[in-house]
Amino acid sequence: SFFSSSPFYMGLTELHGQDLLFLSLNPATQRLLKVNSPSFPALGSQLMTGPVLAFWREKYEQCMAEGGRLSFETTFGEGEAARWLQVYMSQVNQGDHDRPRFSFITHDITEERKQQEILTSQRQLLETVSEHVGDVIWMADTNSGDILFVSKAYERLWGKSRDSLLANRATFLEPIHPEDRART
Repeated sequence: SFFSSSPFYMGLTELHGQDLLFLSLNPATQRLLKVNSPSFPALGSQLMTGPVLAFWREKYEQCMAEGGRLSFETTFGEGEAARWLQVYMSQVNQGDHDRPRFSFITHDITEERKQQEILTSQRQLLETVSEHVGDVIWMADTNSGDILFVSKAYERLWGKSRDSLLANRATFLEPIHPEDRART
């Protein structure tokens, strides 16, 4: 039931000569590969292009070389349909004729990656803007007190590295006169 209803891409694969043999794919994986419930087993060369097949075969070989477990991120598809995937694969047994067999579960992390790209872009913009301002710009988490960002002007004006401040936020108040610290 979990296998057939899961939004995760899951399946069982076997190395088959220079090809892959998909022993089973859950419906989510079938939709991702745009196959209409073919009977399994099905050869990878029937379900995907040569370069895609070569990439996945290489990953299964890497999994064996790393002790039977492998985790990695990759993209699948092109253009607007491209998806970021977090893949977990595990060698489960040797199968028939000593062919290595693997299970895989793959999670679509496209939205998380898009959000990370937005945050990175916003941080770069903040860095660029703050470089052109003579004052120290900083941001802190009001709940934890952690300093999230401090501009390069901090180093120029206070003579301390930003890394030292981010490592120990208590140093933030050191350059401020003791009578003025209560107002910060």
